[in-house]
Amino acid sequence: MPFQIVKNSIVNMKTDAIVNAANSELRGGGGVCGAIFQAAGAEEMDAACRAIGHCDTGSAVITPGFRLSPYVIHAVGPVWSDGTHDEARLLRSAYTRSLELASAYHLQSISFPLISSGIYGYPKAQALEIAVRAIRDYLDQQSEDDLLVYLVLADPSIVPADPRLAAYLRRNTPERPPYSYSGAAGSSPALSSPNLSGMFLEEASAVFNAAPSTAPSGKPHKLTKPAKRPKQPEADKDTAVGKISSIFSRRESRKQTSDLDQMIRSADESFAEALFHLIDERGMKDSDVYKRANIDRKLFSKIRSNPQYHPKKMTALALAIALRLSLPEIQALLEKAGFTLTNSSKADIIIEYYLQQPCYDIDIINESLFKYDQPLLGSSDF
Repeated sequence: MPFQIVKNSIVNMKTDAIVNAANSELRGGGGVCGAIFQAAGAEEMDAACRAIGHCDTGSAVITPGFRLSPYVIHAVGPVWSDGTHDEARLLRSAYTRSLELASAYHLQSISFPLISSGIYGYPKAQALEIAVRAIRDYLDQQSEDDLLVYLVLADPSIVPADPRLAAYLRRNTPERPPYSYSGAAGSSPALSSPNLSGMFLEEASAVFNAAPSTAPSGKPHKLTKPAKRPKQPEADKDTAVGKISSIFSRRESRKQTSDLDQMIRSADESFAEALFHLIDERGMKDSDVYKRANIDRKLFSKIRSNPQYHPKKMTALALAIALRLSLPEIQALLEKAGFTLTNSSKADIIIEYYLQQPCYDIDIINESLFKYDQPLLGSSDF
């Protein structure tokens, strides 16, 4: 029963039900409501809604979806006043009632807009927080329901910015200027590179840019050694040398692993075998793990039944986070599937930021991944 935030238009979603941000009279209007009526067929949808007649704020009703989808669920959210008129409860109830209808009709997938955040004026950041919490709480209470839920946002800027994450990304995302040539026409190129071989390239450049092989006198020219490099100051953690030093430090710290970490690194264990060994060690139920990991129950069963199953990276990461492993332990488990966390990936840097907090809430991590247009944790392998 995974839950995903996606960037799309609600009328483009191919799910069993599309949720309409409706009004109490169930009439077609503007914004999301108008777009859904038009996509479904305005006349047919209007007739179906007139047959129902009314829907209370905080509740929902269901009609056929006609040309849009098998069903449309019309959820009525509150008009924002000032936050003291029961708006939060009513908005949460609109999501919960929609999900109850989807379960009652045995639907397998449903797409929500951000209810009440348009002409009803609900502050978008607060509306997003309520939507995520209402959906997650409902899904966590279900045992065998395999409902796939999408929250459809048109603009990632709706997700509030975390200034500490932004600063962390600036510090840890390496700059990647292209390789470039400089110097007068006809001269050998001066090589420049952002990587750690730059110190060697500088010396090579000095040789390539030396005087011609024949001196003006006609005598062979002797290449001179490049000037002796001055002693470098102690590496700063923000420099390239400092970063590589940090990497070596982390590697050294990994040598002092716990018994659990050693178990994960056992050469004859596959990813799936190590995963279920960890689950047993922690006394966790399968349902606890796949719900926390935001992955489908069927996918989890597939992993359990195949010891050699090879997951996608974001699935492997989601499972490791669901187990609340430490960062070195997560790296060790990822290696079982052939993956690693690296600062060459913005998604990895974002995930590492939250793990250092520590924060193991996949919905919170996924919101930031969505904001920065990165793949989400728990994405299905199917």
